[in-house]
Amino acid sequence: MSPVSIIAEFDVQNPNTALSNALETVPEVELEIVQQVGTDPDRPYLFVWVAAPDEEAWEGAMAADETVCDVERYTAMDDEVLYRMQITDAAESVSYGMWVRLGAEQLQATWSEGWWHVRMRFPDRDALATCETWCQDNDVTFRLRRIYSDPIDERGGHGLTREQREALTVAQEMGYFDVPRRASMADLAEELGISSQAVSERLRRGHRALVEDLLK
Repeated sequence: MSPVSIIAEFDVQNPNTALSNALETVPEVELEIVQQVGTDPDRPYLFVWVAAPDEEAWEGAMAADETVCDVERYTAMDDEVLYRMQITDAAESVSYGMWVRLGAEQLQATWSEGWWHVRMRFPDRDALATCETWCQDNDVTFRLRRIYSDPIDERGGHGLTREQREALTVAQEMGYFDVPRRASMADLAEELGISSQAVSERLRRGHRALVEDLLK
């Protein structure tokens, strides 16, 4: 029987990784890593959505942070900005190469209140154990919150998860997509009982799933 993949939800604190200096300077910022890519596993490129109370202060903190370089502002949506940047050698512990070698897939990675909150698919429990061991060996605080089997039917029609479909449905019903817009991201967050950052993530991933399904 083939091993059953699992999904793990966990929190990490890594004082020696990318953006650690900027996050120490502007701790109230909220981040979401939407993609990590690169041929060099120790210096991948990051695509990061950022919600910062003081955008100028955050961009100054990134510019002064030696753990990232080539920071580019890509686009803005509501109160968030998408940046592209590359991790540098000044970031002493970068987990990207480790979980790629394990065959894991990062489903979500957000920063808030001093922690990275991660949801990741692992090929099996041994791979998760290896990830936890890597964290211990690299002085990264690891806090497991939840672990469960990866259900085959996690995604329904058009590749949407239940959460993404719910967010898109509520947004449509409340007039978020209307012109002019009749509901804000905060309104959707209140209706769904989650943070604005989580709503934004579900809408973006839902849009991407719909587009990918349409262009098949």
